[in-house]
Amino acid sequence: MKTLSLTAIAFVALVEACPARAAIEAAPQDPKFQSILPLSRACGLGHGIDAVKACSAILATGRWSDEQLDWVYYNRARANAELMLLNTALADLEHVLKERPDGLFLLARGTVYAMMEKKDLADADFNNALALLPDQEPTRAPRAVALDQLGRHAEAIAILDSGVAANPDNPMWVRMRGESHTKAKELDAAKSDIERATALDPGGTESLIDRAYLRQQAGENQQAIDEFHQVAELSPADPRPLISLGYLYYQARQFDSAAQSYGKVIAMAPSARVLVGRADAYWQEQKTDLALADLDQAASLEPDLVTVWRMRGAIHYGTGKYDAAIVEFGKASELDPKDPVAVMFRGVSKYRLGRVDDAIADYDRALAIDPKMGGAYFNRGLAYAQQQKYDLAIADYTASIDLSPASDKAVTLENRAIAYAGKQDYAAALADFDAAAGLDPNDASIFYNRAHLHEVKREEALELDDLDQAIKIDPAMKEAYVSRGLLHSRHGDYGPAIDDLDKAIELDPNDGVAFSNRCWMRAMKGQEAAAALADCDKGVALTPSNSIALRVRSFVRYLGGDNAGAIADATAAVAIDPKDAFAWFVRGLAKHKSGDAAGGDADIATAKSIDPHIADGFTSVRT
Repeated sequence: MKTLSLTAIAFVALVEACPARAAIEAAPQDPKFQSILPLSRACGLGHGIDAVKACSAILATGRWSDEQLDWVYYNRARANAELMLLNTALADLEHVLKERPDGLFLLARGTVYAMMEKKDLADADFNNALALLPDQEPTRAPRAVALDQLGRHAEAIAILDSGVAANPDNPMWVRMRGESHTKAKELDAAKSDIERATALDPGGTESLIDRAYLRQQAGENQQAIDEFHQVAELSPADPRPLISLGYLYYQARQFDSAAQSYGKVIAMAPSARVLVGRADAYWQEQKTDLALADLDQAASLEPDLVTVWRMRGAIHYGTGKYDAAIVEFGKASELDPKDPVAVMFRGVSKYRLGRVDDAIADYDRALAIDPKMGGAYFNRGLAYAQQQKYDLAIADYTASIDLSPASDKAVTLENRAIAYAGKQDYAAALADFDAAAGLDPNDASIFYNRAHLHEVKREEALELDDLDQAIKIDPAMKEAYVSRGLLHSRHGDYGPAIDDLDKAIELDPNDGVAFSNRCWMRAMKGQEAAAALADCDKGVALTPSNSIALRVRSFVRYLGGDNAGAIADATAAVAIDPKDAFAWFVRGLAKHKSGDAAGGDADIATAKSIDPHIADGFTSVRT
C-alpha cells in the first residue's frame, strides 16, 4: 500500500525574492552617504556578511544623521535577507518604519514577508508602498518592483519601458525590465533584456545572476549552475549564488553538492532556513544524524520556523519513529494552524501506529483547512479501507483523483481498485487496475495487486501473467515471488514453487512466513523432509506468535512420524487462533496415530464444525 509523498523542502533562488536590489539602486541617495568611506561602500554596495559587518560598524559610530542611518539599517536588512536571516532583516526594517513610513522601506519589508511566505502581510506592504511611491522620478523604479511583487507585471513593464526609453544605456533599467519579463514568464523578452544589460555592464554580477535565474526558469539547469558558479567566483561574499546553487543541485539530485553549497552560506552566518536546506540534502542522502543536527541548530536559531518541525516530523516518519513524528508534526501545526500538511502527516503517522480513528480525525482537520487537498482524501481513503468501510474509501479515492496531479492518479486508482475488490465489485476493481496500469505501466505493485484479483476470480493464467510482469518490472519484489510460488504450489508444481521461495528468502532472510511456505512446499514434494523441517523451525523462530507457522510445522512433524511434536505445535496454534480448522484436524490425526482415538475424533469434529470441507484438503496427502 502506498501513501502520497510528502513534498520535499527546498529553497527558492534568492535572485527573484531578495529585497529589491533594483529598488536599492534606484532609491534616492544622500551624497554624504555615498562618500568614499570604505565602510559606506561595503554597506551600500556589498553583499552578505561583509555588508552586515560594515553597516553594523557604521551604526556603532553614531556619527550620521537619522536619515542617513535609515539607509544603513535598510542595507543591513538587505544583506541579512541575502543570508536568509529574515527575522533579523525584519527587525531592522521595522526599526526604520517605526520612525518613517517610507514606501521603499515598506517595499523591502513586504519582500521579506514574501520570503517568509506571509503573503497577506507582504501584499499589504506592497499596496501601501504603491500608495507612498508616486509615479514619477525618482520613485518609478521602486514602484515597478512593488507592482511586480503583486503580480501586476504589465503595469510594471510599462513603467520600465519608459525608464529604458529615457535611459537606454543604463543597465539597471534594462535588467529590471528583464526581471519583470521573467516573472511574467515572457522568457524571450527577458532573455533579450538581460543579455543587453550584461553587455552594458560586463563586470556586474546582478545581470549575471538574472541570466542564471532566467536559464533556471527555462529549464537550462546546467547552464544556470555554471553561471551561478561564475557569480560566486566574482563575488565570493555574496550568498545568493550559493543558495541558488544549493537549490539547483538539489533539483538535480546532486545532494552532496547541494549540501556543500548551503554549507558555504552557513559558514558565513548560520541561518535557520539555510540549515533546513542542508538538512534536506543530508536527509536525501540518508545522513539522518547530520540532518537532525542541522535541524536542532535551526530550531535554536528560529524556534518558530514551521519548516524545521515539519521536516523533523518527516525524518522521524521516514525512519519509522512514528510517535516522535506525531510530536513534531503537532508542533508544526501549533505554529501554523492553517497548515494542512502537518496535520495530514500527523494523521499518517497515527495510521502507521494503528490509530486509525485518530488518523481519520486528523485527515478531517486537514480537509477543514483545505477542502481541495487531494492527499488528505487519499490517506483518509486508506484509513477507511483499513476499517473495511469500502464505500467511504471509494468516495475519498474518487475525490483524490479529481483533485490530485496526474502523477498521483495511478496509485489512487490502484487503491480504489483494492477497495472495489474488498466489496466484491470485481468488474469495477478490474477497470481501475487496468486504468492504473495504463497510466503507469512500470509500477510493479499494480500488477501484483491485480494478480490477487485474478486469484480471487480463479483466473490463474492471468494471475501468473501479472505476477511475471511484476517481477519483470521489479526483480526485488519479494511478495511477488511468494505469491507466484504459492500459485505454482496450488498446481502441485513444487519445483518452480520452491525456486520462487528461494528467491524471496534471498531477498529477505528474516521473512518467517516465506520459510514456513517453503517448508510446506518441500514437505509436499516429498523428497526434502529434513530441509522442510529446518525451514519450519526457522519460520516458527522468526514468527513465534504466528499460528500458520505452527500449524505447518505441526503437519510436517505429523508426516515425519513425530506425533508428539505435531500435537504440541497444533495445540499452540489453536491457542493463538481457536478457529484454525487445519490445526484442529492435524492434531486429531496425530492423536489417532498416538492411540488417542477419542481425543482425535473430538479434534476432527471441532475442525469440521469450523470448516465442513476441511478433510477434502487432505485426500491427496499421505497420512
